[in-house]
Amino acid sequence: MTPCRALAADEIEPAIERVRAFAAEHRIRPGIQISPLELHTPLLSALDRRGWERQWPTVVLTGPTDYAAGGPEATLTIADHADPAWLRAWARCEPGRDVEAHATTVLRALGGRGCFARLAEEAVAIAVPWQGLVGMFCVAVDPARRRTGLATQLITALMARYPEAELAYLQVEERNAAARSFYGGLGFSVAYRYCHLVGPGEGVGSGASRPPL
Repeated sequence: MTPCRALAADEIEPAIERVRAFAAEHRIRPGIQISPLELHTPLLSALDRRGWERQWPTVVLTGPTDYAAGGPEATLTIADHADPAWLRAWARCEPGRDVEAHATTVLRALGGRGCFARLAEEAVAIAVPWQGLVGMFCVAVDPARRRTGLATQLITALMARYPEAELAYLQVEERNAAARSFYGGLGFSVAYRYCHLVGPGEGVGSGASRPPL
């Protein structure tokens, strides 16, 4: 809808109407991601007044990469795409994820661009380096092995592969206090927040029940 700047008051109504027109044309519910939240308070208020539904409030965290060298040692299995072994491990670590849908869409697009790492079938993550940054996605541990140090081993070993990176980033759901506390212990802090809003839609799908990745 806009570059990373606040919308002027007279831009909000036309912007919302463009989104609604696009959604109507494609017979989907209108949706807007507001990011960062702190920059778009008037837009958020306008959508709230119209009864749009907030979904997936998310926190983007940034953290150091140089801590990795002193972390616990771990031997990772690495692939440059979401191979069957990685997908099986992810399904085990995140029960309920629509693994097949992700495998044929967003994960396929990351093939050759990201580093798909796993510790056996007990912990998985994706690292995507870009211009001195490393984004981490799909960080997950087998529910039976959580709180045993596997996530720390995975992340520190993965970050050690990118000594040239200046900053790491990832995102967690705002309500996930355990994850935020864990990453805080690794030196991550809040960079900004965002959320999705979906508008009323009759006779169309309601959209995904969980955010991608």
